[in-house]
Amino acid sequence: MAANGGRINISATDVTNGVLDTLRAWLPVYIAEQERLEGRPARQLAQPRAYVSGADTAVLRPEDAFPCVAVTSPGFASNPVRSRWDTFHVTFGVAAGVFIVGSDREQTQDTLRSYVAAIRFCLLQKGVTGIEATVDLTDETYDLVPGQRVRSLAGGETGLSVMVENAVVLGEEIFHDQPPPDDPYEEPLPFGTVQKVVIEVEKEEIT
Repeated sequence: MAANGGRINISATDVTNGVLDTLRAWLPVYIAEQERLEGRPARQLAQPRAYVSGADTAVLRPEDAFPCVAVTSPGFASNPVRSRWDTFHVTFGVAAGVFIVGSDREQTQDTLRSYVAAIRFCLLQKGVTGIEATVDLTDETYDLVPGQRVRSLAGGETGLSVMVENAVVLGEEIFHDQPPPDDPYEEPLPFGTVQKVVIEVEKEEIT
C-alpha cells in the first residue's frame, strides 16, 4: 500500500494481511465465545497453532500445526466503482478458513463448523486491521479437503466481501511529462517541484 503525492494503491495482500492480523488478535476470544454460545465446555476447541496466507490443502499434512487458520483472496468480488476521475472503490473477495484434524468424520465436521462460525463472527464484528472497510458475508463451505482425506483432516471457510473505499487513488502522475528514469528506484518529486534552475547572464561591455 502506497500513499505518496496523494496516490493510494491497496492490494489484495494488504487486505488479507489485515484480515490475518484481526484473526491473530481476536479469534481466540471469539472461539471462547462460540463455545459459550454452543454450550460447549471452556477450552474444548483448541486455539489455532498457525495462521497462514493462501494455504494449499494439497501440502497440508496431519503432522502440521493444526488448527491452522488460512486466509486468501481470489480477486475482486465485483466491478470497481469509480467515484470521481481518479478514485476507485474496490470490493475484494476474501476466503477465511481453518483446517483441523479429528478422529472421525462426524466429530471433525461438527468441530469444523464451530471454528468457521467463530471466524465469521470475528471478522464481521472486528473488520480488517489497518484498513477502513465494510465486511459482508457471501457464502460458507465445509468441504475444502478431498474426500479420501476427510476422516483425518477437514477444512472449511467463510466467504466475505471486503469493500474498501478509495482503494485506488491515482493522485499525481509520477514523472509527469518526463521520460522514465534510468534508475527505477528513483523517487519521483512532488508535482510542481523545481528540479533545475538555469540562469543566463549576458555580459555587457562598460564604456
